[in-house]
Amino acid sequence: MKLEKGLLLYITPFYYSDGKTQPQNKFFICLKNDNSGTILLSLPTSQDKIPSYHDVQHGCNDIDTANQCSYCFIAGNVVTDTGFSFEKNTYLFGSDVQDIQESLFLQLYKLEGVDYHIKGNLNQGELNNVLECFKNSKNVKRKIKRLLAE
Repeated sequence: MKLEKGLLLYITPFYYSDGKTQPQNKFFICLKNDNSGTILLSLPTSQDKIPSYHDVQHGCNDIDTANQCSYCFIAGNVVTDTGFSFEKNTYLFGSDVQDIQESLFLQLYKLEGVDYHIKGNLNQGELNNVLECFKNSKNVKRKIKRLLAE
């Protein structure tokens, strides 16, 4: 499997790098793979951590007063080239973007249909909006913004 930018996977189960959190089935979006061996990933969540005073909208929700940047996929909106949509409002949080060695990822998740399921690639416009949202936010770590901009 090639981890291409924009690839949406459903991993069964995802093993967290902290070693403390119980593995669980999770979606995974590859935000960057520059073939240097490091990939940037985001783990979408249905947990709404957006402050109640902010109206959630599809797309970028960059909230300076909460020091938070998120991207929301509204339930039912098609987001991939395969027609996939999330059943619930689903969020990517800029603070949760991680980098990981591609070789480690591929060791953990080897078999399509067993370890992971390909849901498609984010629509190009959607992917560009996610990347721009995180690159332009004051609330995303500089290291992540630098990697996204390269």
